[in-house]
Amino acid sequence: MSYHSDHIVDIDISRLHPHPANPRHDLGDTDELAASIRANGLLSPISVVPDPEHEGDYRIIAGHRRHQASVAAGLTSLPCMILHLDEREQREAMLTENTQREQLTVIEEARAIQGLLDLGATQAGTAARLGRSATWVGQRAKIAKNLPADAQAHLDTAQPTLDQCMTIAGYADLPDLQTRLIDALATSENEYRSMLHTAKDERKRIAKVEAIKGRLNRHGIPFSEAETMQPTPRGQRSVEWLSITVTPIDKILTSIDFAHDHNADLTAIIENGCWLSIHAPKSQDEQDAEREREEAKQREIDQRRARLDAWGRFCERIQTLRLDWWHAHLHQLSDKRKALILAHQVIDLEHQVYYYAGIDEDTQRIIEHITGLPFDQPIDTELDDETRLAILEARAEDDPLTWAAALAIANLETLLHKMFRQGNDGLHRLRAYYKLLESFGYETTRDEQLALHDNYDPLKTEGQQS
Repeated sequence: MSYHSDHIVDIDISRLHPHPANPRHDLGDTDELAASIRANGLLSPISVVPDPEHEGDYRIIAGHRRHQASVAAGLTSLPCMILHLDEREQREAMLTENTQREQLTVIEEARAIQGLLDLGATQAGTAARLGRSATWVGQRAKIAKNLPADAQAHLDTAQPTLDQCMTIAGYADLPDLQTRLIDALATSENEYRSMLHTAKDERKRIAKVEAIKGRLNRHGIPFSEAETMQPTPRGQRSVEWLSITVTPIDKILTSIDFAHDHNADLTAIIENGCWLSIHAPKSQDEQDAEREREEAKQREIDQRRARLDAWGRFCERIQTLRLDWWHAHLHQLSDKRKALILAHQVIDLEHQVYYYAGIDEDTQRIIEHITGLPFDQPIDTELDDETRLAILEARAEDDPLTWAAALAIANLETLLHKMFRQGNDGLHRLRAYYKLLESFGYETTRDEQLALHDNYDPLKTEGQQS
């Protein structure tokens, strides 16, 4: 088919229009071409066909860049070869003209080929007309077929190679991966290579999962899919637990066959698409043993909780004893002994300073218990430091040393009163505190003595008392 004509006429430039099916969407920079045309005129005619939508107008077949440059150069008419071609021949002519000049991207070529095929052309016929191989046409047809239009537009901005386009088109059955590949290529080559590695692994994993489902169905093994790891179902025992991503598929399928041959009533779970767990019912003896273990574990949990609750009640009871004693004796202590309380608190806070929390609701309760004087307002955490300090200073005006000692005792009690159950470090700090108390005249009870030497069972004691 010849796309040339000896019939050349000048046509008003306003009657010439770009062809809507032109495969090349970006004509590029035509400034230099416009300057040349402005200086020398248009040396070669453009090819046009009659415009079916506007009588007397023409659509450009070959020469879109020259037309754009001529408009910029200010020409009012252009020499044109008028051709008479059907729609398919027009597309073939435009594709031939652009590919011969190496002006099209792979995506633009793919769109043009698909446009010809949509008009009834065959791949073999198109290859012959364009002077291209069947492989050349087939590759671009595959790209156009397997990439959605919006994906083609996005991908074209990255100027991909033919190999990249073919690779991405190969993920048409996995649109999410295909989109991620396009986005990665639009970012950088490194991102694309990394994403391609991920996509290949994901395709292998998906293929494995489908093979696993097929084998489970073949054996009549019911299965479910879960997005997260699942515990072994109650009343079941684990027969197989395999990594889908790491374990070769042959080994997985063999394991399914073996489990089916040696167990009855199997079930399976595909977990997060990455793990396969196969289960079989436990025997009655196994279920009884499992129930006994669970009951024993629950008894242990209940006993531990009961012991912690008993320790809590013990700590509250003996703290009340200490606070009552402080309330009765603090005001009677000498200034020297009050200063000794402050020194003891400083030493203890240096030992584990990160426990110190300042004045809080519990500390305020203890101070009020010791001194017998309620605060005019709560010292809560919402108050700013300046306001809190003003409240404390107002309380300290009458007897600052007694007030400071009460504050020190409150901090010590807040830190130490639950340490009976915290092991050796807590006990040796409590023993130091009790030594201070006893030096002031406090009489330690037998329960406290036993607890201070880690020889006290609050549950047993409560049981005896009840």
